[in-house]
Amino acid sequence: MTKRTKQDNIFVLVILGIALSLSAMLLFQLLGDEFLRGSDAYYYALQALSLFKTGEVRIPDSNIIHRIARLLQYSGLSAEMSVKAWTAASYFLFLSSFVLLLKDFKSKIFAVLIFSWAALSPSILFICIELPKTFLFMIFFNSAFYFLKNGNSGTKDDKQGRVIPEIRYRESIFTKLLFITKTPGHDMPKRFALAGFLFICLLIHKMSLVYIGVICFYLFIRNRFDRQIGFKKILIALTTGLLLSVTYKFLIIDHFHISDILRFKSLNFTPGVISLFVNGVLLPAAKAEFIAAAVSAGFLFYLNKTNSKTLLFPLLLMLTSFIPAMDNETLSLGGRFGILFAYVFILSAVYLLEGRNTGPLKNFQMIFICTAVITAGFFHPGYSYPQDYRVKTYEEYEKLISQISGKDIPMLIAHKNFHYYYKYKTGKEAFSYEPEKHWDKKRIWRFVYGATPEELFFYMPEYGSWDSGYILQFPGSHYALVREDCYFDMRKSVQEEKNPELYNNLWNHEINPSNPRPAFLYKKHKEDKNSEFPAVNS
Repeated sequence: MTKRTKQDNIFVLVILGIALSLSAMLLFQLLGDEFLRGSDAYYYALQALSLFKTGEVRIPDSNIIHRIARLLQYSGLSAEMSVKAWTAASYFLFLSSFVLLLKDFKSKIFAVLIFSWAALSPSILFICIELPKTFLFMIFFNSAFYFLKNGNSGTKDDKQGRVIPEIRYRESIFTKLLFITKTPGHDMPKRFALAGFLFICLLIHKMSLVYIGVICFYLFIRNRFDRQIGFKKILIALTTGLLLSVTYKFLIIDHFHISDILRFKSLNFTPGVISLFVNGVLLPAAKAEFIAAAVSAGFLFYLNKTNSKTLLFPLLLMLTSFIPAMDNETLSLGGRFGILFAYVFILSAVYLLEGRNTGPLKNFQMIFICTAVITAGFFHPGYSYPQDYRVKTYEEYEKLISQISGKDIPMLIAHKNFHYYYKYKTGKEAFSYEPEKHWDKKRIWRFVYGATPEELFFYMPEYGSWDSGYILQFPGSHYALVREDCYFDMRKSVQEEKNPELYNNLWNHEINPSNPRPAFLYKKHKEDKNSEFPAVNS
């Protein structure tokens, strides 16, 4: 084991210091926001508040983030403050996990540059705010990645100083998959740690199956060439491990069902990372980062072109970002892997640069880089996740809620963002899909977006006239409140040939819910207690 130097200890303290500083800045900026950031932020606040008050989530979901936010409320924080506090805390945990990944770097210059990229990455902060469960998976995957590349100290396989696990072939095929084999000395705890962290990743997020598959595939391919293991054994081991993982995750402990496939309404084979550019999810800063990551990856691969085995793992890792989108949602299946493109590039850089030497990192260089990172931290949320547009949106929601506060609305149909915000602020029922057929339409109201008063008046049935009380227009707003039975008949009378723009707005625009509840959600709601609007008509 290499003896740690004073510079190594200073480096670790510097990383932790910068992580703490950036996280404190983020928390300060989040606390200054009037509204939460993130499309599902109020969903998490709603679930945490319900857990805190009743011990049950308002909407069936096993997500651990709700439980964490609930625990934070015991300190006296509100549900919104708890969500903000967890966002900053998770960001600190993520950056701190780079202590593990970078502490053994031969070149502290490379280590500092990699950490600086991770600390100022717009896509990573976007994931932290927008996809907190994915971000929690990334925190644990950082630790798993550390034990992957340091699984067996002292192997002789790598000329650059990286540690590649050397698996001995005396044990069962499945134990090899999890790297729990009889190896000398201190290697056994590291392999248990790797298996443990991968298992935690599996519990946190389904997408971890893909990365576990990549790790298994890489290790068996490496050992296929290094040890001449029979290809059939490799294939059997890989298939067995993945099948056992899938069985445990999907059929024993989780909420995945075959009907989940029905979420894919169209088979969009655009690579995930490319789909993000096409559908406008990425902000300019994130687009620039992804291009820089692609160019830098090409450069790193070129530097290591003489050792194809070394490039296999980072190549497989980065290819996960090109998994097909599979549907046309804003963040599709492939899009969720694509958004991790910069992150997997950073891991690839860790893998390829750990053993490379450069000149020593001088004190003035360290001070300059640290100062630059902390200074940029003040502007980080501004270019990674700007709030201006969201503030205007929530201000409009506030105004609309105040205007309907005295109205009896047992169920409100509205798009997802408004649905969560309304439900959290008022405690009343809301829904962001097409109402179930067995619900009483006379007890349901809907926020309609984008239909002009003239269009509503022209297509509205006779019993839904302006003075009927079944329709309410809001001056200066694109929204109108319409009772569901009137809306149902009104929408039915709009013909695509005669008014394609309005037809598309009412039937194909996500801001006006027209799709039924996805099939996989019915299982979660099958045993709802005393629901006035049950998912299943019993």
